[in-house]
Amino acid sequence: MSAHWESGDRERFAVKIAFQRDPDEGISAAPEEAVSWGALQIWVNGVNLCAHARAGQSMEAMHWYLLPLLEWIAHNWDALLHEQHLPNENQGRDAAEALEAGRFPPLRLEGDEAACRWEENWHAWWSRHALQGARDGGLLPSVLFRRWRGEVEISWSPTGLEDARMLAPEGCARFEPHEVAEPLYEILRETSGYLVERMPESSRITALREMVDALCDAERREQRLAWLIGLRGDMPTGEERWRKVVSAVRERNPAAAQAVFQTPQDGAVVLGSCDAALMFGSVSPDIGETDALTLADCLAGLFEAEPPPCPLDGLARPAPLHDRVKPWEQGYELALDFLEDGAPGGAGDIDAMLEGLGVRYETITLDDQGIRGVALAGPNHRPAILLNNAHDTYRFPSGQRHSKAHELCHLLYDRAYGTRVALVSGPWAPPELEQRANAFAAMCLMPPARLREVIAGAEHPIDTPEGVAEAAKALNTSFTATLNHLYNLGFLDESAREAIRMTQDERFITQAVKTAEQGEG
Repeated sequence: MSAHWESGDRERFAVKIAFQRDPDEGISAAPEEAVSWGALQIWVNGVNLCAHARAGQSMEAMHWYLLPLLEWIAHNWDALLHEQHLPNENQGRDAAEALEAGRFPPLRLEGDEAACRWEENWHAWWSRHALQGARDGGLLPSVLFRRWRGEVEISWSPTGLEDARMLAPEGCARFEPHEVAEPLYEILRETSGYLVERMPESSRITALREMVDALCDAERREQRLAWLIGLRGDMPTGEERWRKVVSAVRERNPAAAQAVFQTPQDGAVVLGSCDAALMFGSVSPDIGETDALTLADCLAGLFEAEPPPCPLDGLARPAPLHDRVKPWEQGYELALDFLEDGAPGGAGDIDAMLEGLGVRYETITLDDQGIRGVALAGPNHRPAILLNNAHDTYRFPSGQRHSKAHELCHLLYDRAYGTRVALVSGPWAPPELEQRANAFAAMCLMPPARLREVIAGAEHPIDTPEGVAEAAKALNTSFTATLNHLYNLGFLDESAREAIRMTQDERFITQAVKTAEQGEG
């Protein structure tokens, strides 16, 4: 006879656990584990992630001692539901893809110490977020939980199993935090209570129950906010950096501190994302102290208790990513809609657009040269674009224009709860959002009608390097962005684009060689 519980909605997220009689009669496990033998099912968007084939048979659940799994969930709860930063590099659209891509140290790392540190970071993150980190010799699916801005991401792949084949193809889904936290918490509460009844004398099971009871403590909010903001990965240095950021904002503007760190907590999970979490969640977890304080100063310095309304407010809206639409395609669509809705300014005039929309533009200086800029707007911030003058694109007017249009996309469409955005563009921003913003920028700066005008009046054919360069000069855009945009819109076929690329590469190499020879001379 079994005891079983199921919590959640199978069409969204649900967990089912059934305790059953240990087939080995406790011979192969400790007494606490023996009473926890059972079956596990995890459902995401109607798909059973535990369905698998083994020894020629299809099975709907995975069977093993479940106590280590319950302990793992309770122990890693705060990181599971609040930590966004991936280990080492942000190199995938979701955690499962990123971990697979970054499993081994890249060849560019110099020395055994750097490679060892890479592997240690990878394994530590995997241990906090991968369900298989709790397998303890058993069979568990390759499922990962992490925070993704204001949502909880669940991603999975059919990998990591030696003698079984997962039936669910790889995938990813994102949910409001309570949709994941509530079913997990209910399962933890019910199963730990059941195990305490079965073995009240077990200190291990009692410890599990105490961990579960502590998940709803209000005192955990600050700790979870630190995970959410992402400045605590390298303890204790991370904790110190976190305290300095909070202190800096409070010293600059106490009212701002209350607003930018304000995120509601519902029981065992922090809901949504505050301004600070959105901003620091998209920068490197190893961000330097100077840059962290500079960004914190931006949050505080641009704070307004009641910012006046501006024209952007009427156009801004959250635009979720679509599984079946590529990010760059969606970026093009959003840009065309924006232009058709009456974007202020002339075609491709980004400065006129920003002025007409009431968007502030400022320059900041950061040590991290990988950060392009910042998009900031919300209930206590008028829309603002901050460009990092240390980024390579800032050196050229075309790069600045593209960056402004890129950040405008974030202001318009990457909004938490429909009102707030604080996104730092760079290597640690969500890749899909960056791809979408780049496409949006290209379309805003080079709309099809304007491209046709330029091509019609050009001296050189558009399928030549000279023609692309002429178009880029007329549009005040970079050569590469213009080339790719012409290809995406069908003005160039693939063979023409590749021929132009090869010609440009050869010219670049030739020029580099000449420069080197002149230097040697």
